[in-house]
Amino acid sequence: MYSVYSVVHTIRIKLIPYKQVYREYRIIPADEWPGGGGPARGKNAQDIERQRAGKFLEFFSIEVGKDLTAYFDVWGHEIDDKSRTRVKRLDLPEWLPDHAFNNNF
Repeated sequence: MYSVYSVVHTIRIKLIPYKQVYREYRIIPADEWPGGGGPARGKNAQDIERQRAGKFLEFFSIEVGKDLTAYFDVWGHEIDDKSRTRVKRLDLPEWLPDHAFNNNF
């Protein structure tokens, strides 16, 4: 039987990569940010959003040590091709939960 402490401790440990990714993602300088930071507007808005999602995919994959491309695809995130290539070059093991294609997801 699990104690409340052990469950909370386990959850906290699993959330640490999220915190680290968000921390790093928020401090990206504007000149390195796809679209220069700020809201994506204009005719290139969709491309900028794909690049931003791709940058997040890169950060997250590096932090957890897994290629999360398939996971992002299942959730419907549109990722730019350059980011997909950069993540593949990392040669990380692919990760996708067993239940990702199950209707009970």
